[in-house]
Amino acid sequence: MDFISVYSYIREECGKGGPLLLYVGIGCSLEQYPPGKHPPQQYPPYLRDFSCPQICVLIDPRLEMPPRVYDDIRGDVTILPIVDSYHHTSQHGDSTAWFLESLAKLCLAKPCLAKPCLGTRIQMIVQEFTGTDIQPFYPLHLGYDILKNVLYDPTYGSCACACSPKFSAILRDAEGGFLQPAYSPLYPLRSLVPRDIFLVQHKKRVYPIVGILSRLYKNLRGIGEVMEWCTVEKQAYIIQYYSFIYGVSVPDMAIRLRNVLIGAVKDLCAFRAWEPMSQEDIVAIVDSPGEDIRQLWDSVVV
Repeated sequence: MDFISVYSYIREECGKGGPLLLYVGIGCSLEQYPPGKHPPQQYPPYLRDFSCPQICVLIDPRLEMPPRVYDDIRGDVTILPIVDSYHHTSQHGDSTAWFLESLAKLCLAKPCLAKPCLGTRIQMIVQEFTGTDIQPFYPLHLGYDILKNVLYDPTYGSCACACSPKFSAILRDAEGGFLQPAYSPLYPLRSLVPRDIFLVQHKKRVYPIVGILSRLYKNLRGIGEVMEWCTVEKQAYIIQYYSFIYGVSVPDMAIRLRNVLIGAVKDLCAFRAWEPMSQEDIVAIVDSPGEDIRQLWDSVVV
């Protein structure tokens, strides 16, 4: 099958109403493994926790035919193999990024007005096995509604770039929606996700916030040495990503960065219950020409 025919089939199935779970495994060929000894890349064990019908899209130019997945599946599962490469961008001249975005849009459909309407929910999990970090390609531009129904990294950042990742349970809320640690402020995560996943997010955010966004904000105000790599254009994704997390959408870049940093500092200060900080103190940290944000981060034990 090709991308167009697979998308057409899935769109038709989604039109019948849910619930339905889509799984997309990229780079999931198992041809190098002997019979009966392959890892569960084509049907990860976490899929068994979903009781609804499932469609598994397997994408790899070296995909064995028939796929080994038939040895692993249980229940109502449809397998759609695509013996081709998947490219998240057009740098190869043949971008297939439209495919995942189109599937994500199917998951945004609202066939009923009930809250929540679990009987018609369409969700998608995407896992990359090529070593590519899939997070920068998450469709943030589709808005916050995408978070409950589309999950791009089931490893939650613990081994997102690994060719052989750990298959953990999928984090979901009481209504069955996905929990998304990578796209949430830090403080609410402390009681929602396992400690190791929280610590991964805490560690991953230090450099982007302190080393990039804070520095870029200073540069836009004429403070500090301007580095060739630290520009609005070259850090566009980092700016977009943290703007999404802290709900900032103002067009003026200096104001946007300031508001993102205020959100990040407030987020961090929420852990300092023993020493509350006023709005004036928070703004002073953000506007400081020194290393106040770094010092605050180093002072907070989570």
